[in-house]
Amino acid sequence: MAVRPKQLVGGLPYVYCYFNINQKEREVLDKIQAYLGMGIVNPKSKKDLSLGYTYDIGKNALLNQLISRLDSLSFQCSSKYYDFVSWKIIQGLVCRGDHLNPVTHQFIIRLARSMHQYEKIDKK
Repeated sequence: MAVRPKQLVGGLPYVYCYFNINQKEREVLDKIQAYLGMGIVNPKSKKDLSLGYTYDIGKNALLNQLISRLDSLSFQCSSKYYDFVSWKIIQGLVCRGDHLNPVTHQFIIRLARSMHQYEKIDKK
């Protein structure tokens, strides 16, 4: 789950929400795609398949379906659950167009920057 500011819209970076999982083995991602019934699996590099594969969902309608499905799951890792809740809030704000409000936009950016902090701590 991630949020990426993109090109400027109304003087503010457009916020793009997406979901992706990276794996070395394509078979794992194909099973996830089959289970969820959405998304696409692609190699990270067409020239070097040893870099692995990525499973991606980027359309808002599909992201909202994904949220409905993930809401019913129990997360085993509290940091992943925190990221999911943060991402779900951001996705809702983006779908309503609230990311174009300067105040809400700043809230979204701060919330997005708080995601995945455990990865940075674990690597130190």
